[in-house]
Amino acid sequence: MGLFDKKLDNVQVEVSTHCQLSCLMCPKSIFRKDWVHKHMDLETFRKIPFKLFKYAHLQGWGEPLLNPNIIEMIEIAKREGCSVGITTNGILLDEFAEDLVRSDVDLVAISIASAREEDHRRIRKCSLSDLLENVRLLSELRRDKKPKITLVTMMLKDTIHDLPKFVELAKEVNADEIIANNLDYIPSKNLIGLEVFFQIRRIQCFWKL
Repeated sequence: MGLFDKKLDNVQVEVSTHCQLSCLMCPKSIFRKDWVHKHMDLETFRKIPFKLFKYAHLQGWGEPLLNPNIIEMIEIAKREGCSVGITTNGILLDEFAEDLVRSDVDLVAISIASAREEDHRRIRKCSLSDLLENVRLLSELRRDKKPKITLVTMMLKDTIHDLPKFVELAKEVNADEIIANNLDYIPSKNLIGLEVFFQIRRIQCFWKL
């Protein structure tokens, strides 16, 4: 059996480092003076051997829907026999909903800071209500529950108490699942203590920087 006779499980590809938002915990916000804004071009994207993977997730610190070639990128990976998903801040979801459904993308994950409007605005600097309308639109347009819709939240000590409400919110917009991530990368001293789970060793490493 050759090295790549069996497909690898996953590959993650950052197709853009651009983003319209300035979220509280994002390194793009904290390192904004040194941040490099770029889109991956199609020539580079085509070099990725998607046929070797079962699943490709187009996600990074940037917003994938800002890449002007995002729909074509999804289609390229799909033609290679790879399932494809993206994580988006949801701002452009209303503009791209039809194209995403037509591209046959398998999963769309939408980042939401909190089930409460005021907390979401404080953390992600955008409207929660508008975002939820975009999620509802995608849910209405999809066929046979595809793409799968996932709501993703970053657990913080000052929002974790609203996690049950977040589950209810997901049901209201016909999402299929939620993912609650821990704040495991802390690029600023101001974020220390906001994580729900922490390791002493990791914090010590931060202070050495």
